[in-house]
Amino acid sequence: LDVSALADNPIFVSAVVRSTQEAARTHVRAKIDALRNFVVNVAVIRALDERKVEYFMDIVGRLSEVHIVALKIAATTSAMTQGTPPNFEQFIGSVSDRVGAALAIPPVDHAIIANAWAELQLLGLVSDGWKVYNPVVDLSALREHGRDDQAVAQSLGLELLRFICEPGEE
Repeated sequence: LDVSALADNPIFVSAVVRSTQEAARTHVRAKIDALRNFVVNVAVIRALDERKVEYFMDIVGRLSEVHIVALKIAATTSAMTQGTPPNFEQFIGSVSDRVGAALAIPPVDHAIIANAWAELQLLGLVSDGWKVYNPVVDLSALREHGRDDQAVAQSLGLELLRFICEPGEE
């Protein structure tokens, strides 16, 4: 890593400026850590798509701790439950319970979690859970290809999660 070259890297400079502005607007450790990891990854990963970095920066700016925890849970949650897709109420109830427990959010405030989940869906970071699979596709065919335990987080969500949760190495 050539530290002196970073000052001439417009992607890195933008990431530092925007992350600094976002960090100044929050006291939440999870968001500050996500912003720090974002900047580190922009610095160390050489082959970056400038549009993706800009998109991720916009998303990171909007994420709350609830979003980050929900995305982490989505990355480890299977879209299938014993071979059958869960219904929405079961699925969002499970996510709400897990996020609520992780952040000590009382059940009366679980609407916050449901709203954060809906925002993650709109950003294309997570699936509905039961809509990961096309209902027309035979589930047994998916199982044959090892896809019956596919995470609820979409590939873009998994990539973002790695970008904000794992300080980079190249």
